[in-house]
Amino acid sequence: MNCMVQELHEDVMHMGDLVREAVAKANRALLQGDRARGEEAIAGDDLIDRMELAIARKCIDLLTSGQETGSEEQREVTAILKVITDLERIADLAEEVALISREISPPYPAKISQRLRKMAELASDMVQIGLHAFASRDLSRLHQLREQEDIVDVAQRWLHAEVLRHLQAVPDHIKTGVALLFASHDLGRMADHATNIGEWAIYSATGDIGRLKSYRPSDFSPSLLPLL
Repeated sequence: MNCMVQELHEDVMHMGDLVREAVAKANRALLQGDRARGEEAIAGDDLIDRMELAIARKCIDLLTSGQETGSEEQREVTAILKVITDLERIADLAEEVALISREISPPYPAKISQRLRKMAELASDMVQIGLHAFASRDLSRLHQLREQEDIVDVAQRWLHAEVLRHLQAVPDHIKTGVALLFASHDLGRMADHATNIGEWAIYSATGDIGRLKSYRPSDFSPSLLPLL
């Protein structure tokens, strides 16, 4: 691999580590009421934004420099440009979750807390799976992204239903209920962007701009309900 492309790859992994830390801190603020970690996630977003711009400039400079690069390296640089966009958006969503945690705090009703925790755990895990696939070109775990994205979608629908039922019973909790709906939306979008990273890992490794469904094992048959 071209040394400049290798350097870009390392930059992306560093950015990915910061994004994963931001997600973990935001989730801790939301689920455990750890305001200090939430403030760290908010404060760290500017650095991630700057990293995205710096990496994007390096990519554009390399692609327009006239330096001879192979098709595989051009594909890698193109994938990097896409991955950093998804990483930056995940960081923005983590910041939004941390901002929401300023306004509400646990404990939440048991069923709502259960769904929220499941969504947060899966979104965090999905970011890790996508980044690992991109870094290593090991696509063997990518089928998990689609399965987990399905579970996140189901958990989000169930959480929305639980929040609405709770608000019917306890209308005074409207502020917390609405905030939790927004937080669940942000967690769902994190999962979507993690799936995007997995798809760009496929492109980087194979040149295929397909979707993850084509990388499911033939015996893939997720059973969602026991996992929620």
